[in-house]
Amino acid sequence: MPVSRRRWRAALAALGAAGLAGGALLVLALERDDSTKPRHVGARPQFDVLYRPPTFVSRGAPTKLRYEIVCPLTGPPKPGFCRPGGVLHVRRTGAAGFAAIPLTTVRQGLATVTVPAAYAAGSGFEYYAELHVERGGSATVPRGGAAAPQRSWAIDHWTTVDLGRHEFGRSRPGRAVVEAGWGRGPRKVGLQRGVGPSAFSVVPHVAIVVLDQLNRRLAVYPFGDPSRPHYVRIRFLGGEGDLAIASDGTAYVLDGGNPRTHVPFVRAYSRVLRPLAETRVAEAPSNRLAIGPTGAIVLAPSEQWLLVGEGRRLLSPDEQERRALPARPFLDGRELVVMASRAEARLALFGPGGAVRSWRITSATPLGEVQLAEPDGRGLLVVLRVHTARRAEWQVLQLTGRGLAGSFSVQPVEWADAGPGARFRVSGRYLYELRSGRSGIEVARYRLPA
Repeated sequence: MPVSRRRWRAALAALGAAGLAGGALLVLALERDDSTKPRHVGARPQFDVLYRPPTFVSRGAPTKLRYEIVCPLTGPPKPGFCRPGGVLHVRRTGAAGFAAIPLTTVRQGLATVTVPAAYAAGSGFEYYAELHVERGGSATVPRGGAAAPQRSWAIDHWTTVDLGRHEFGRSRPGRAVVEAGWGRGPRKVGLQRGVGPSAFSVVPHVAIVVLDQLNRRLAVYPFGDPSRPHYVRIRFLGGEGDLAIASDGTAYVLDGGNPRTHVPFVRAYSRVLRPLAETRVAEAPSNRLAIGPTGAIVLAPSEQWLLVGEGRRLLSPDEQERRALPARPFLDGRELVVMASRAEARLALFGPGGAVRSWRITSATPLGEVQLAEPDGRGLLVVLRVHTARRAEWQVLQLTGRGLAGSFSVQPVEWADAGPGARFRVSGRYLYELRSGRSGIEVARYRLPA
């Protein structure tokens, strides 16, 4: 398939969503506080909070948190306009109750607090903040409060994987197993203003399913004859989305929402792709969807994973907030936390007893987002971007407790935009990539080493 190599800009260095590209500054729209009325998720925001959750902290060292408050300006600023205050509630992980530490107002729009070193003496700490501004209005961050606090992990040992300086131009080609041109009819997928299909999913031994959101349909390509796809109409309001299919065949579609409102939804479909249920996602924008032990989960701007539910039982926004998780849960009971920056990426895999494995990936070539991180039989399969000002490639890493067991490079063929974190999927011993060129898309397959 002829492709066009897009010019790599500095924006490629921007980190993706936290959780698979943590460390990004977060913006949370928070609601008006009115004790005389019930609390409704999604009410008109009174102010925004920007903060950077410290995913990993040094054991036995104090940790400083910063909360930036941004208030809408509807007229000349008055005394006390957007002057924040509040309390941080913190506890050591596993402790029963929270201690309260007052926030310090540094200046208009900024409040800070230092978590004492004692809270990082064990495996880390959990916390949430109650914020207010003098002009009126208050909020809890994250919204779940004590029921679903933020968490920071203290880890002593990291297995270091040094990638050195990346050698571009040695990527593996992969084999195209699905192809489609641009358009609206059969064997076509939608393209509009440089945006193509948002995501895809692999149903083992059955089919590859592409989210053709611009044509408002799912395109199903059977493994037996991918040249003869069939299509299922779906509701889709606009923007980008994501797609995940559970082991029982239930399909979940994340809809980014109408471009004017940006209110995301998750819709569930049966194994024969008939509508089952839908629910609004508690936080916006939310653009990553996965399958957890209890159904669909969504990565929120708060860097928490929202439990959305299963099949016909999809949770309300309030339930999602109360049951939010600080780490991504997998079907086998393990959990994953990822933090990435230009200089390094850190990934920690947890079991019921604590950290099972933890890796620190460094590179002489700047790193971009972690596109995929999935446990496999020996450790963790990771796909992350390496880039310069002019070139970029995906690096596929197989990590074990001893370090790097194997790696190869994949050329980014990305003429059209797709959803964040939606270009790669793993199924069995194969890695799949969604690629796009001037003539259309293809899904390529790469065999992973045994």
